[in-house]
Amino acid sequence: MSDAFEISRLDVYALEAKIDTPVSTSFGSLAARVSALVRIEDTDGHTGWGEIWGNFPSITCAYRATLACQVLPEPLLGAKVETPGAFCIGLADKLRVLAVQAAEPGPISAVLAATNQALWDLAARREALPLRRVLNGNAAETVPVYASGLNPTDGVETAARAREAGYRAFKLKIGFGDDVDRRNLRDLRLEMREDEQLFVDANQRWSLGEAIGQIPMLEEAEVDWLEEPMLAEASANDWRVLRDSTMLPLAGGENLRDMDAFRTAFSYLAFVQPDLGKWGGIDGCLAIARSALRHKCTYCPHWLSGGVGLMHSAHLLAAAGGDGLLEVDANPNPLRSRIVEPATGIFEGSLHGRSARDRHRVARRRSVRVRHHARVVRTVIRSDTVGSRCDDAPPSLENVADALRIRGAKSGSCRLFEYGDEAGKHFVHDVLGNSVHTPPVPGAQVEGARLVATDYTLRSNTCLVE
Repeated sequence: MSDAFEISRLDVYALEAKIDTPVSTSFGSLAARVSALVRIEDTDGHTGWGEIWGNFPSITCAYRATLACQVLPEPLLGAKVETPGAFCIGLADKLRVLAVQAAEPGPISAVLAATNQALWDLAARREALPLRRVLNGNAAETVPVYASGLNPTDGVETAARAREAGYRAFKLKIGFGDDVDRRNLRDLRLEMREDEQLFVDANQRWSLGEAIGQIPMLEEAEVDWLEEPMLAEASANDWRVLRDSTMLPLAGGENLRDMDAFRTAFSYLAFVQPDLGKWGGIDGCLAIARSALRHKCTYCPHWLSGGVGLMHSAHLLAAAGGDGLLEVDANPNPLRSRIVEPATGIFEGSLHGRSARDRHRVARRRSVRVRHHARVVRTVIRSDTVGSRCDDAPPSLENVADALRIRGAKSGSCRLFEYGDEAGKHFVHDVLGNSVHTPPVPGAQVEGARLVATDYTLRSNTCLVE
């Protein structure tokens, strides 16, 4: 980083978008897509964005946004940042007692992770470089991708759509019973081409014995990795027994939350999948990625939420190197697509970025582009959301709201009311239309609200609402 900066403003948003078809996992389903965003601005007007993990259950998103509003203003506003990593180490120390006292290590870690993302994004903007170039001057221009989240009820159809979009690797949710899993594996394999890959994710469904019992079916289907077949916190010995029971490579890491746990996991995981919205942010996950590569493991970032975290994950994978793939949710999610799609493209199984001119041309000829790229997959690793170059205006608060706007939605309609302690106020801004609804807000009934945002502006120790 070239110079230090001072934080002048903090904004936190909790968003929820309804979807027609729930996303299914072995532990439950997601009836809505949610995202909690952190926006940090410095005294020079540069901004950075981060995303707090909180997709299941969906109520955790609004809660973690509220938690961020409670714990971040005091240590952030007016603070000087020399480097995001050093600053976040100090921030973690300040919040450690709270995490223990409140028994909230997970939510606090997610808030810290999003803060780290936002600070790195801001630092990249200050240098007028994509984030990946700040992290590694020789970072890749493209990253391989795979279509994730194939549901047990429509996985074949979802894979077909992803294939037409250009994807050549797919991940099926399993753990729904032998009959369902076997049918889906068979049907997917029948449609797959020789150069395509099939991964499976059990979402911690089984015990050790149950997982071993599933191996013959999964080996017969020739899956390319088996992800989280049992609890992430199962003993290392159990994981090694499972590793030795199959030729299938094991994958996991999204539910490991410290470096010691990952160091242990390197002995039994072939694919290491930290989630930069759950723990570690950019600094923590980059350290894990580099350590994984040294241990001959493959780094594949986990992400299944909104567009900001996805772009951070893409930049991080490009900077880390190796043969890993970027996880891209194949299910509808306007909180992802409205941010990512205008600035990214899939080509031959990889993600790459477009210039502002490319994006303008695609916007005018979108249907032509879709037909032209009917058999390609790649995702862009530069966007207007994360690590933009100097030829693209950095997104403001309004830009992100515009990116998330749904056709026919109303705008304006801003209502203010007292919320929480005296540090700030909570406002609701109707921008997303009827396809989303407001998460529960303590002490307030706001009819018709669509976007929940908590806005802090602190100047001279005075809190203002703009």
